[in-house]
Amino acid sequence: MLNERRNVGNDPVYGFVQVEGFDNISSMTTMLAIETSGALCSLAIWRDQERFEDTRNVDRMHNQVVLEMLDALTRRAQVAPQDFEVVAFGAGPGSFTGVRIAATVAQSVALAASAVAVPVSSSLALLTAVKPTEDKVLVTTRSRGDAYYIAGYSRQDTGWELVVPDALYGSWPTELLHHDWICVGDRPSWEAVEGAPPWRGAGNVNASHIAELAMVEFESGRACGPAEALPRYVGGDTPWRPV
Repeated sequence: MLNERRNVGNDPVYGFVQVEGFDNISSMTTMLAIETSGALCSLAIWRDQERFEDTRNVDRMHNQVVLEMLDALTRRAQVAPQDFEVVAFGAGPGSFTGVRIAATVAQSVALAASAVAVPVSSSLALLTAVKPTEDKVLVTTRSRGDAYYIAGYSRQDTGWELVVPDALYGSWPTELLHHDWICVGDRPSWEAVEGAPPWRGAGNVNASHIAELAMVEFESGRACGPAEALPRYVGGDTPWRPV
């Protein structure tokens, strides 16, 4: 049973969260989770039956605070950087700079600790955060301008199955109109067209959502070395252009 104490608001610093009694995590694994793919800069440490989290609303200043947050959180949790066995991070798609920051920190910590890494799909993490009750869900995440990432998931007995891979769109693709999808995430500016899926709300992804998904991946044997801990880009994702 999860006994959660969380301070949520618009203050730039949410502060520390300590949670005890989280039954469904491995009692022998020390994990660091990093989430910087959106406006929040969020770190979580899961160790034994405790969870520590620091989440801040920093918009685009992740690089200015993430290392300071990591240092403070490890001291709060009384965990040395070399104690981490698993390092997880929100791998995208999302903010181009944000996912690169998370990947860089994850690679560095995992390498120093001789830990494995788990890149976590940002669209699946958002789906986990929103917790829709419907069985067919499109997850939308704003990229820039009128461009949005869209991924489609179908609920199965074993969990959510990705059936529409993450891709970048500037309008609703016709193959996703006039079907029984619902939509969660950032509401597209081009949402109101005939046949568009109804929107069911947004959510914020924090590092504990990343850790929850990463623990499943890790315990299923789906982890990688630090060198393979890379952001997940989709076509048209990068702002860089050849010259």
